[in-house]
Amino acid sequence: MCIRDRYQRRVREKLKKMPKKRKADDESEESGPKDVDTTVTHIKNKIKRNLVYQKLKKQKKTVRMKERKKRKKEREKNPNAPPPAPAKTLENTREADPTMDNQDDPEVEMETLADEFASHFNNEQTVKNIVITTSLRPSAKVSRFAAELSCLFPGSQFIRRKEFVMKDIIQFSINRGYSHLLVLNETKKQMHGLILMSLPYGPTAHFRLTGYAYAKEVNKRAQPLKVYRDYNPELIVNNFQTQMGVRLGRMLASTFPPLPHFKGKRVITFHNQRDFIFFRHHSYIIHSPTDVELTGIGPRFCLKLRSLQTGLMSGEYEWIFKKELETSRRKFFL
Repeated sequence: MCIRDRYQRRVREKLKKMPKKRKADDESEESGPKDVDTTVTHIKNKIKRNLVYQKLKKQKKTVRMKERKKRKKEREKNPNAPPPAPAKTLENTREADPTMDNQDDPEVEMETLADEFASHFNNEQTVKNIVITTSLRPSAKVSRFAAELSCLFPGSQFIRRKEFVMKDIIQFSINRGYSHLLVLNETKKQMHGLILMSLPYGPTAHFRLTGYAYAKEVNKRAQPLKVYRDYNPELIVNNFQTQMGVRLGRMLASTFPPLPHFKGKRVITFHNQRDFIFFRHHSYIIHSPTDVELTGIGPRFCLKLRSLQTGLMSGEYEWIFKKELETSRRKFFL
């Protein structure tokens, strides 16, 4: 046994010999909420300070548990007692954005309905053709992921980048009548970015790509993605609350045909949570009106907006991420 272990053992023995709390102190704790003081900065020894802090922290947790059980018993005895307060999270305590409350404004609503994606939501553009490509000299991982994405979007086509310049690819896509261009970027054989362009006039959104998983990694027993390619999916775009979030949600929704094929029984989800956009792909089986079986079939990934630009990578920036904008953990932009 080393010197440090022997010292810790001696400190524990001394703490056990410390006098216990008196009965009056216990009654005062039960009578009302009282936080245990966890200030141990006056203790010079690091090991002893850590042991005392852990003990005080345990006492504080015990007091809170007693208060919680007491409130629960009171609610059981009194059915008219108020329900417990909802837990505070970063979502429900977020800082209010000035554009969150003006979604019902007629001017904002008219501006939204007359944007670049109006033809999609008016069912004027029912056929979606998307070009999917990669950065120069992509690795096998990126090519595989791009091929899986081409199975998600009906009417999409994966074109290898080779040595073509981005301007030539954009012009090629516009001349062929494609509606969107999607580019996967990588650095050191790791995918890190996704660029989505709405053709032919923009806008262009640049995302950071993280948490990606191939279809076989999500569900090994699922059917091949080619089976679902001919069926337009049902689309869920959730929790985009600000004016820019609504605009971005409309842009993501415009990548899929507006009329789903319910025969395919598949669902695409874009869920925004704390400015992270989670992409999920599921299939479902309806056993009864109250029993639905949901199965993830992948691929899946997470996006975070870095910039939103008018035009095709050449216009002004509508929004661009800067570190100075993160003034609080509870400030979100979507």
